[in-house]
Amino acid sequence: MSRMRRRIDVMMLVGAVWCCLLTACPPIDPNAPHADFAADIRAGDAPLTVQFTDLSTAPQGAITSWSWSFGDNTSSTDQNPAHTYGQPGTYTVSLTAAYSEGSDTERKNNYITVRNPNAPHTDFTADKRSGKAPLTVHFTDQSTAPQGSITAWNWSFGDYGSSAVQNPVHTYQQPGTYTVSLTAACPGGIDTEYKNRYITVTESGEGEGEGEGEGEGEPEPGEVRTFAGIEFAWIPSGSFEMGSKLLPKDVQLAYGGAIRDYECEHPQHTVTFAHGFWMGRYEITQIEWEDVMGWNYSQYEGDDHPVESVTWVDCKDFVATLNTRGQGTFRLPTEAEWEYACRAETATEFYFGDDAATLGEYAWYSGNAGTGTHEVGLKKPNDWGLYDMHGNVLEWCEDPWHTDYTNAPTDGSAWLQNGRTNRVARGGSWYFDANLQRSPARFDYPGGNAYGDLGLRLVRE
Repeated sequence: MSRMRRRIDVMMLVGAVWCCLLTACPPIDPNAPHADFAADIRAGDAPLTVQFTDLSTAPQGAITSWSWSFGDNTSSTDQNPAHTYGQPGTYTVSLTAAYSEGSDTERKNNYITVRNPNAPHTDFTADKRSGKAPLTVHFTDQSTAPQGSITAWNWSFGDYGSSAVQNPVHTYQQPGTYTVSLTAACPGGIDTEYKNRYITVTESGEGEGEGEGEGEGEPEPGEVRTFAGIEFAWIPSGSFEMGSKLLPKDVQLAYGGAIRDYECEHPQHTVTFAHGFWMGRYEITQIEWEDVMGWNYSQYEGDDHPVESVTWVDCKDFVATLNTRGQGTFRLPTEAEWEYACRAETATEFYFGDDAATLGEYAWYSGNAGTGTHEVGLKKPNDWGLYDMHGNVLEWCEDPWHTDYTNAPTDGSAWLQNGRTNRVARGGSWYFDANLQRSPARFDYPGGNAYGDLGLRLVRE
């Protein structure tokens, strides 16, 4: 794999550290340790020697034992072990830290990648990533071989088409989003590069750079178009009641949590959007982020997983870079835009109703997510076709934090006056309980900090 991955030297601390930064957070055991670790190198050729560093903390006293599993059927009880991987592969690493008050385990899936030193490193590019059908794309092989030269190429274009040419030209006849792969071979071995959702082909009436149906009136609510290779849904003009219809004590009674967690959701107030806007159907994925920025900090790696571990400042840089591509003006949503789009003309606590018992059909949250993010778009969308508005990752908004809605704008614009230095995030995450996945739930974070459950979604003007 030759796409750039910046090595993560300091990983996220969860548990108590998060609770210091969030306005709301599920309860944790105050006496348990918080296991975490880092590695000095995450990928390389075999044999690969990795120095692991324990980053665990204990609220009371000091950690007294460590149990490492390196993913290749070997282990260690050293605090900061060095381990050599002899065989190519992708390895999951875990650390269990313990002391007199309890233990905690941190597991990092697919954390270490060890390559065959004689195999090629496969990569490729395309002269265009999106356009109207029929779309002709020229693919360019960028693979390298440590020894000798590459002798064979096997392309799969995602529409049942294939090629054995080094630099093929392929025409996509049908609208859709296509995953492309290339397997390169040399005398030392083979390597395959997959780029998920790499090519987007739209109907002849849709397309990159088109406005809101110039000459055709406003698009239908939820209508989908693709801009800069990213799918957007049309959010119509209209009005809604922003904030919770329930008093904080009633939210606590219905969903648990602390009353103070819900005070920021009031007073409920009417917001009116004079014009519609395009909202990303999905959270920005890691492959979309890498395509623009050339790097990826994400803790839970996967091309179609939402990008996370990005700061609000990083997201502003992403938007600025994307805006140079000439496909329109992109930005972070305002907090009002986010909630309006999430609700999709509902007034309930979730976009599917008030019953948290069915949340698992719509969201990745603490009840079903395990220990990390999941691919975008796997749960049910709202009525305007937006996915993962509840759960998976929190999403940065444009607005600075305000402790409640007193004197908030009523036109849907970003609330920039008299705010605090923290920035708003919305949507809940894989780490949170059901009460914090609700449509009106609000959170604030320092704009220069990054977390393993915080990403973004875009608006196109």
